[in-house]
Amino acid sequence: MRKERRNGNLTAAAGEYFVAAELSRRGFVAERTGLSKDVDIVARHEQTGAMLSVQVKSLYTNNSFPISHAKVRPDVVYVFVLLQELGTVQYYIVPGCILRDRPGEFGPYFTAPSEKIPCIFPAQLEKYEGNWAAFNAVSASGS
Repeated sequence: MRKERRNGNLTAAAGEYFVAAELSRRGFVAERTGLSKDVDIVARHEQTGAMLSVQVKSLYTNNSFPISHAKVRPDVVYVFVLLQELGTVQYYIVPGCILRDRPGEFGPYFTAPSEKIPCIFPAQLEKYEGNWAAFNAVSASGS
């Protein structure tokens, strides 16, 4: 019997809410944009005033995150969220400048031509799991 497909909009929203909550725990005022394709969350660090743009990519299964190297913005922090089991959330946090400058680190599909579906697999993001320090660096600089 075929498994029922989850609603992609709900998956995206769940990931964005989880990331906004984690940012709030870390001293950021985080707002979902709701209307932008490039930025899902805008956050301001409460103490430093640093502003951040965040793009969230969410999955319910250990599949691949659809993302194209050609569309990566260096000024955005990318958070890849894996929502596997109820209560189990994995976060992989990668600054856009790293995605842009080190594409080979994220596997051959990340730079796939546009006729294919560019993506990154969670295994290629393992070293960035729980990398909330990426936000600390930006908030400390106040930019």
